[in-house]
Amino acid sequence: MPEEFDVVCLGGGVAGEATAVGRRDSGLTLAVVERELVGGECPYRGCVPSKALLRSSETLTESQGARRLAASRVEWTVDFPKVPKRVRSMARDLDDSRAAAMEATGVRLFRGERKLADLRTVDVEREQLMRGMDARADHPAVPRVTFTDPEIASVGLPEAAARAKGLDVIIATADPAQTARGAVHDFHQGALKLVGDREHGVLIGAVLVTPRAGEIVLAIKLRIPLKTPADVIHPFPGFNRVPGDSLHELAAKASNKAPHDPDVIHHNQWRSQ
Repeated sequence: MPEEFDVVCLGGGVAGEATAVGRRDSGLTLAVVERELVGGECPYRGCVPSKALLRSSETLTESQGARRLAASRVEWTVDFPKVPKRVRSMARDLDDSRAAAMEATGVRLFRGERKLADLRTVDVEREQLMRGMDARADHPAVPRVTFTDPEIASVGLPEAAARAKGLDVIIATADPAQTARGAVHDFHQGALKLVGDREHGVLIGAVLVTPRAGEIVLAIKLRIPLKTPADVIHPFPGFNRVPGDSLHELAAKASNKAPHDPDVIHHNQWRSQ
């Protein structure tokens, strides 16, 4: 007899873990099918170890910047064996300890290959048959981040794709480098573009090139009324003020008012001094 579950998640990666935590108090039964390490590639082979590697190079780059900003002499020698050792420690040596944490939420974890028998039935290594409900992620709302220097982050629709859909597009652009925070950070040549839907007065896309862009773009929620985030007070000086000012500009364009952008004007005074 097949085992029945309210939800069947194919893969125990980051999405599977989030599903396990999210349904904890819902009363729904959940089965997760994973062939390899619970947590997927991100904590063990992708996101975490690669960012640990990047952090090592960032530290060396920052020490070079110390000569311009704070020190007359900086000396160091790269210890190459130390770098992969730290990377492996961040990946916890592939110990698969996340499996126990997932099962502790009440999830039934199945190990092995899975095969879709139909839209609501999953065959796992010809041993178990489970029934679940169909669910799909909201892909346009998923942020995309490239961890270069500076970081490049985006979410939602690019301007061209929005226009191709026939939307009444409004945009706001700015350079995060041309701000007080950019001057303090000694950052040059950034970019920001926000894309809005004038008819509905909502945000539909964003792209950002700046230090910590991935952390900033996560705060840009799609299809939120432009007047809502435009009313948020941001700390000064901060890179997150740039999206805030651009949201003011988009909100003004959506309501056919003159844009009000005092923060970027104020920031530019730092560059002109």
